[in-house]
Amino acid sequence: MQNTIDKNTVCYVCGPVPFLKAVVNILEDLGLPENNIRYEFFGPAMELQKEKATV
Repeated sequence: MQNTIDKNTVCYVCGPVPFLKAVVNILEDLGLPENNIRYEFFGPAMELQKEKATV
């Protein structure tokens, strides 16, 4: 893949956190600049909810 991804490519990645970590790491290892990697998290709503403070 290293020879097929142009360094000016902008990648958009969407998925759960473990997937994002893996894909972003691979893209960075392939030499894609960090500012060319865009991502958006999605997953179960419980991962986005704030923890309620207990009194």
